[in-house]
Amino acid sequence: GLTFTGGNFLGVFEEGSGNWISVVKPFYNSDGRYLANLQLHYRMVVFEQSYQSIINGLLLVILLAILLAVAVVKVYARRMAKPIELLSEAADQVAKGNFAMRVDETWLNDNQIIGAGLPEDDLLILMQTFNRMIEQIERHNTEQRDFIASISHDLRTPLTSIGGFVTAILDGTIPPDRQERYLGIVQDETRRLTALVADMNDAIALDKNNVTADITKFDIYQLISRVFSSLEVLLSAKNISVQTDLAQVAGQTVYVMADETQIERVLYNLISNAVKFVDQDGIIAVSAKRNGPDILVVEVEDNGPGIAEADLPHVFDRFFKGDRSRTDRKGSGLGLYICRRILQNHGQSIFAGRSPMGGARFEFTLPLA
Repeated sequence: GLTFTGGNFLGVFEEGSGNWISVVKPFYNSDGRYLANLQLHYRMVVFEQSYQSIINGLLLVILLAILLAVAVVKVYARRMAKPIELLSEAADQVAKGNFAMRVDETWLNDNQIIGAGLPEDDLLILMQTFNRMIEQIERHNTEQRDFIASISHDLRTPLTSIGGFVTAILDGTIPPDRQERYLGIVQDETRRLTALVADMNDAIALDKNNVTADITKFDIYQLISRVFSSLEVLLSAKNISVQTDLAQVAGQTVYVMADETQIERVLYNLISNAVKFVDQDGIIAVSAKRNGPDILVVEVEDNGPGIAEADLPHVFDRFFKGDRSRTDRKGSGLGLYICRRILQNHGQSIFAGRSPMGGARFEFTLPLA
């Protein structure tokens, strides 16, 4: 028969503060007639204390959550900023001329950035792209140094020779009866300088795409024959045998679409190189075979000493001169480079390798007419 009422007991304690708990107990006599009520009222401050405790607890939890979030954000921000710092340090080193500098790509594998909001793949791609850029800059810088060194050497040697012989003629060291011989040497060195400068100009023009290809239809077999005819004196001097496999059937020939003058220069450079490096009574072989309906493959081979394995990746570089079996210090080092650039301008390719004959093999493609 107990009644519990929380609050202000129907307004009796409305003016008081806090919450009240009330107990009302009715009393009856022996025959069941109502006599009176017993009321017990107690002011409860525990509700206010609990409310304040809850508020304080929530504030403490929120404060701890904020501190934890700040710590986590700071850690992730530092981890996210590390790749940018690596890139910045590498860029600063490159700006100072240290082209050997590379960004450590393995950092991402050792320090996973989970949930940082920035895809790790993008960071890795950025690092790899930056490293490739540095490699290209380093390669370009090396080519510039090699260019200056090669030009200095190739110009200094003939100029020294020319200057020495001219001085000797002028001061009478070389007697008149021998002057003609040394003037011939001066003339040869002058031609060599002229050829070197011409090759340099052609290489620069090809690099800048200032050389336009006059694409025409021409007979590749006649062009090969013409190149051999122009080198007949050199071939005869070494008694070199020429072998051809031009896939000619019933007198038919093969026509290609290219700049005839430029392709003639490619063939001349390749065949004249072979003439330089084969021994007396050597062999030079030229073949032209179809590769599908649209491509003709031209090969120039010899039985000379060949190209060293370590030199094969560099034979088409500017001013490259192998120091092994195929060394020709009188060349400009631009012949094969010009061949590659001409064929690249035609949208074609050229490769170097070892010939089954034992010497060098050069293979390039041309579009069939």
